[in-house]
Amino acid sequence: MIRGFSVAVIGFIAATVILTYPQAVALTTSVGPHYDALFSIWRLAWIAHQLPNHPLDLFNANIFYPEQLTLAYSDALLLQGLIAAPFLWIGFSAVLVHNVMLLATFVLSGAAMFWLVRELTKSESAGFVAGMIFAFQPYRFGHYTQLELLSGWWIPIAFWLFERAIVSASVARWSWLGAIIALQTLSSIYYGVFLVTALGILTVVRLPRSGIMPSAAMAKAVLSGVLVAAVMVIPYMIPYLSTRHIVGERSIGEVTNWSPHLSTYLVTTREHWLYGARLGDLAHPEGILFPGLTAVTLALMGAVPPSNRLRIAYVVLLLLAFDLSLGFNGLTYPLLYEVALPYRGLRAPGRLFVIVSAALSVLAGWGFVRIAESCRSRLQRVLVAAVAVTLIAAESATMPMSLVPVPTPDPVYRWLAQQPPSVVLEWPFPNTSRLGFTFDPNYMYFSTGHWHRLVNGYSGFHPPSYIKLLDGLTPFPTSTGIEALRKLGVEYLILHNVEPGEWNRVNQALQQSPSVRLVLTDSAMEANVAVYQIVGR
Repeated sequence: MIRGFSVAVIGFIAATVILTYPQAVALTTSVGPHYDALFSIWRLAWIAHQLPNHPLDLFNANIFYPEQLTLAYSDALLLQGLIAAPFLWIGFSAVLVHNVMLLATFVLSGAAMFWLVRELTKSESAGFVAGMIFAFQPYRFGHYTQLELLSGWWIPIAFWLFERAIVSASVARWSWLGAIIALQTLSSIYYGVFLVTALGILTVVRLPRSGIMPSAAMAKAVLSGVLVAAVMVIPYMIPYLSTRHIVGERSIGEVTNWSPHLSTYLVTTREHWLYGARLGDLAHPEGILFPGLTAVTLALMGAVPPSNRLRIAYVVLLLLAFDLSLGFNGLTYPLLYEVALPYRGLRAPGRLFVIVSAALSVLAGWGFVRIAESCRSRLQRVLVAAVAVTLIAAESATMPMSLVPVPTPDPVYRWLAQQPPSVVLEWPFPNTSRLGFTFDPNYMYFSTGHWHRLVNGYSGFHPPSYIKLLDGLTPFPTSTGIEALRKLGVEYLILHNVEPGEWNRVNQALQQSPSVRLVLTDSAMEANVAVYQIVGR
């Protein structure tokens, strides 16, 4: 058993290196093309920085000054941050740690699904096929820069524990299941909510035929799992509950806008070597839901009769998760939005595809077993497995991956790191009508070298105070705007020469302003950066 699992892990490592090429040879220099990658690096680095210094202020991150609990404006990546922290403390670069953890999600997802399907089918080949489907679908490459949305490997583990717990009244098994639910939530809040939903669906289908009737012993065991999950999750959720009055709920209109259409199940990434030119034209990071023809074919073969209660449960889970993933374009999501409070805080229903993918992978494992059982020799079964894995890889491959170099911090940040703690505003800052097009993630990444507080910020939510301030600073600079920054407590303005025309205008205006003084320029780089200090404080 251990030998087979080890061989499978080696196979998933090899597949990860190949299908994410050239990431494995650019671990310290490149990341995915969206600035969410820098956002993830900043989150990991912030947790490692804050834990040994002010752990009780972990969620009071250095962005969106003067707002509090700003780490709770998005998924905090708490579990990933705790894992990364020791490596960052001993000196590994945050980019390297982030990229290794990102690649590890593919291996862990494949290994977890392998374990589940091998246990359900008693076939290691079926487990590897299912693991390839779960680990390398286009959905995951569409979210390649979002570490939290790659961290769904706890879901197959939870399904495996559930199958063991549902046929017993074991307090230990249900407690372990509660712990896994909590670990998934600490890795990705979205996926924690979706996992609980999936287990609820499986329970409704499985419990009547699980072999035992509901009893006081079962109720005690289930309650133990609920308590374990609650003890682990509730302290983590307190900052999120505390910011609800600022962040608010996702409106029906917003969720509807982010709800995928049925056509998104035909969408891959634009870079997909096989389908991208035809199916990638409509690609959007929240709407890349193409499951692969091989996966669907195998799943259909696993779902057709003769069947049993366990297979039926995963068919029901697949169908309901598919409908839920369509959000307000489906039938069942509006009901969950009305009755389940966590769903009111979720913007992107398409991320429920992680449950679709999990159920699809399990059914595909059974489908592969049916094909393998028709083979007359071991050689035929090996060839069938090789063909299935090759087809899955071909439908998953996006290599060579589109990577971008990690931005290089300007030398002025080394100077800033030597200054007393202060508040910094960096320019250019975003226009309030286009908050998604911003240099703020770069500034946050650069702040990992100095950790001064930033007025700038990027997250899943922009607080009204930041939007109001940006409106008040436009056009920049004005005497009124600088006075507002002085009252806010801002000490330094850092200008970046990314738009030469605007740079000259802003730089000249600040040089003529009596409210600021130039304290530093990067003359070695032809004044690409300038630091001004607000005077008269």
